[in-house]
This record gives sequence, C-alpha cells and structure tokens, in this order.
Amino acid sequence: FSHKGDYGHGLIIGGSKQMKGAMILSSKASMRAGLGKLSVSLPKEYIKELNMNFPEAIIHEPLGSITKYDAIAIGPGMGTDKNAEKKLRNVLTQRKSIPIVLDADALNIISNNMELLKFCKDSIITPHIGEFKRLCGDFNSDEEMLEKQLEFAIKYQLIVILKGAHTSIATQKRKVFFNTAGNSGMATAGSGDVLCGIILSLLAQGYDASDAACLSVFIHGKAGDVSLEKNSKESLIASDIINRLGEVFKLLC
Repeated sequence: FSHKGDYGHGLIIGGSKQMKGAMILSSKASMRAGLGKLSVSLPKEYIKELNMNFPEAIIHEPLGSITKYDAIAIGPGMGTDKNAEKKLRNVLTQRKSIPIVLDADALNIISNNMELLKFCKDSIITPHIGEFKRLCGDFNSDEEMLEKQLEFAIKYQLIVILKGAHTSIATQKRKVFFNTAGNSGMATAGSGDVLCGIILSLLAQGYDASDAACLSVFIHGKAGDVSLEKNSKESLIASDIINRLGEVFKLLC
C-alpha cells in the first residue's frame, strides 16, 4: 500500500559541459538505491541528454525553492565557475535542516571559500584524497591524515567520508568507521558519483546521516565486489556498480 512519496524526494544539483555523465550516474544510483522520486537541476542545454538517458528524473531549471525536498546532493560534474559558486551559496544558505551531501566540485568551491563551512553543519562531505588536501592541508602519514579528518568533522560538525582503499567515515561525535567492502576495480571515473547518489537516496528515505554514510559506503563497495564476480578489475566501470545494487540489497535483506 505504499507509494513513491513514502520513499523520499531527492534533489541532485550539478552538471556541466565536460561532466554531463556525472549527473546521469548519480541519478541512476539514487533511484536504484530505493529513492521514490528524484529531481535534478542542471544547465538547460543538457536537459534533453539527461532525459534521454534517464527519463525517470524530474527536471528543474531554474531551480526555485528547495524546501520541498527530503535531501539534496550538490556537486557532481558541476564545475567551479562563478555560476556554480552562486548556486552552491544559495543552496547552503537556504537549506536550513535539509540533509545534504556535498560532493566533487562543491568541495572544490568550498576549499576556495572556507567561510561557506559555517552553513554546512550536519552535512555529509565525500572528498577523495586530493579534495581532502585542498580542504584540510597536506599530511605526512596515514595517522596524520586520520587526525585531520576527525578534527575537521568535529570542528565543522559534519560527517567526512574520505574515499580510498579503506574508506574512513569520521563523524562530529568523535567516531571513525572503516569500510571493508570494495576493490581496486572501483578506481574508475564515475565511481564517486555513484556513491553520492546512494547517500542521497538513503538520506531522503529518512536514514540518520551517520547511518546513511556508513551504509552507503558499504553498499557501494559491496556492489563493486559483486560486479567483480562477473568482470575483471580492469573492465569494471561505474555503471557496473549501479547494475549490481539490486543484488546487494537482496543480500542485506
């Protein structure tokens, strides 16, 4: 007796001339992870392409009010120009208590405008090592990296998913979790966009941010492992991870 409204309404903001595929990957992953309804906001010249590749998405351009969404993801393929920065500022200042995932170019914009972090409380950020260094500075060891990650999470009251061989998740409550799923075949373009979509989906469905972060990272890694049963590490691509999400949810149930 349920309907799509029972499983959350998520919004993904991003897309640019060079990175149109990022939005498609994030969008597909979010709905494959159980999201009931997805809206996307991207430059109007790329709307037709997204519609052709993923007709399930609802297109919004211009964006308008964000208060109706259960969760927001911003950054996949967005670029870092002035328009992207303005869009990020508008979303962060309007979001209030809406759960949000900050990914990719959203993090690159923040690294050049650190004052924006005051609007990021209780958000989830998903940097890879390069993005993390731009936010937190360089480090000389894994131990120092972990210390910086936890300090950053506590200082700005957010959740830091530091992507890598054993992805670590630091929370504002002084906890750190380590992922045991995944493989080196997932070191491929678009893999992070898939993770972003999964996190958005679980947030919009009502999961606590810490639980959404940990579970999404595990599901993402496990889908990569299931994909490897049918592929080689060399041939695995991000779409393979999305295509195996259903099998992973079956394993968890």
